[in-house]
Amino acid sequence: MHPTKREREFVTLVDMQNDVVKVEVNIAASKRSNMAKEKLNEQKQPSTSSDIKFDTMMRTMERLVDRLALGNNPPTAQPETQVRNPKFRRVKIQ
Repeated sequence: MHPTKREREFVTLVDMQNDVVKVEVNIAASKRSNMAKEKLNEQKQPSTSSDIKFDTMMRTMERLVDRLALGNNPPTAQPETQVRNPKFRRVKIQ
């Protein structure tokens, strides 16, 4: 039986880092596997009417737009235009 995360006592930092990498690889593989299963399930669904397909497409587009909106930074305030002093003169350094 493999020890759980709490039972693991590592001797060196390198051992800890190697174990973390293994865990992250397993998580990524699990996510890929789940995504592949979901994709297969979607393909197995019987064909539907155009209204349902249209609704599905709209929901997908809304999710994509939400993702794009979350990825973008909020718009920053436009800097105010500077008022220049007409009497200001730069002095040339010679």
